[in-house]
Amino acid sequence: MLSVLKRLPSSITTLPAADAYPLLALITISAVLGILIVGRMSRFFIVRPVRDARIIIPLVLISFIFPAMFEELLFRALIMPAAGEASSHRWAWALLSTAVFVVYHPLNGRFLFRPGRTVFTDARFLTLSALLGAACSVLYLVSGSIWPSILVHWLFVSAWLLILGGYDRMYRGRQWNAPALDG
Repeated sequence: MLSVLKRLPSSITTLPAADAYPLLALITISAVLGILIVGRMSRFFIVRPVRDARIIIPLVLISFIFPAMFEELLFRALIMPAAGEASSHRWAWALLSTAVFVVYHPLNGRFLFRPGRTVFTDARFLTLSALLGAACSVLYLVSGSIWPSILVHWLFVSAWLLILGGYDRMYRGRQWNAPALDG
């Protein structure tokens, strides 16, 4: 059995097998559609693009490291069994990983990342976090590599912040709802 500390280098140095890419793409597309539908129907997502390159470039670069890489290493690579690690309870670890990921966000907003305090306790955000966490857990289980999870997490965070109103919610303190779907 690999120790928890050996999971990090294993998850980072393992790349997905070439034959896994179609399934990884299907999981990613399903996650994108599911999260977009739930985000829109819950009125959490609204198209409000950030247009200032002085905001876009640093945000995209920083969000790759934190939250995407940091959170995926913490919640997937450290909690879930690595590719070469024997475990008959992989899906249970995936559920635990997702649950801890969701619970972490309100704590993060309260104690570490103050701009997220209101957003990270919003039930809609937590539901979307659960969907993203589940998708990233499945990507990690299927690929044995942390990289698909990091990329999907990064793309979602970047899209939310830069296109779907996340920047306004987090940094400008705007807590608005999108117009209802029925008009």
